[in-house]
Amino acid sequence: MRLRHIKGCEDFITDAKECIREDEAIALKGKIQDIFDIRRPLQIEIGMGKGQFIRNMALKNPDINFIGIERYESVLMKAIQRKRNLESEKAIDNLRFLCADARKLADIFETGEVDKIFLNFSDPWPKDRHANRRLTSPDFLQVYD
Repeated sequence: MRLRHIKGCEDFITDAKECIREDEAIALKGKIQDIFDIRRPLQIEIGMGKGQFIRNMALKNPDINFIGIERYESVLMKAIQRKRNLESEKAIDNLRFLCADARKLADIFETGEVDKIFLNFSDPWPKDRHANRRLTSPDFLQVYD
């Protein structure tokens, strides 16, 4: 998928009440559950794209809090818009979004703060020189542990 810049997406993300940015999340390290109204087990999806999986998980599991993580603002904007479209039928109060790079996860989440991590259809970065960018590289796997 070729990413296209969407005019105004930075402002949209900044104004979205269901989304926090990387610097805000780092300031909440160990207290990320504060972004939800109710504390529940926490599950995250890294590289969520337009958010179909995480939205469906949030709808099917109202007793779990979910955070969808995406670093590209234009893609994140689409995910937020789709969540809002669904909310016209049913509120989804257990789903938030985080605009951040996965390399910052250790700065954002305290050890044991996340109960489950989902990596669905991550960019494979097939060239050897890009191996360190893979979400399944040894460096990333250490962070998830």
